[in-house]
Amino acid sequence: MPFILGHDMSGEVAAVGASVLCLTVGQEVYGTSLGFSSEGTFADYVQPYELIGKPKLITHEEVSAIPFAAPTRWTALIRIAEIREGQRVLVNGGDEATGFAAIQLAVTKRCRVVATCRCQNIDRVLAASLEQAIDYTAEDIKSVKGQFDVVLDTLGGAQFEKIGISVLKRKGHYIVLPVR
Repeated sequence: MPFILGHDMSGEVAAVGASVLCLTVGQEVYGTSLGFSSEGTFADYVQPYELIGKPKLITHEEVSAIPFAAPTRWTALIRIAEIREGQRVLVNGGDEATGFAAIQLAVTKRCRVVATCRCQNIDRVLAASLEQAIDYTAEDIKSVKGQFDVVLDTLGGAQFEKIGISVLKRKGHYIVLPVR
């Protein structure tokens, strides 16, 4: 102690040291802290480990979800499940940062993707070119049809687990990455 939580961050550069050549005061950036050090990112000022310029078309809130969500879904889908073209992937929580990143990765790998999400996010999730989006607040999640090679659950919980396992192919991958 003291221990400051958080890994992802987004903001403006407040100051730079004499040896820093690639950043300027006032520049919008995003990045991560150094692993599990005591210098987390849930603070007004941080000394981040890795930084990159923030794209102008997205908000600080949106971009701050990238540093850990993207590598997490990469590990789950590429390294563990070893997804490949033509496979079916079910993402529970497709409107969460990790879930949405997983949808995009699976679609780029030419997988057939189905995702659950809240009704207000269906259009955004469908824009990622997936096969089907299921509003889990209004539809019965059991409406998911067919067998899946991979089920990625970003929400966790016993309610979805039974459904996810029941639609998983034999020797398929059931991966839980609860982000809440």
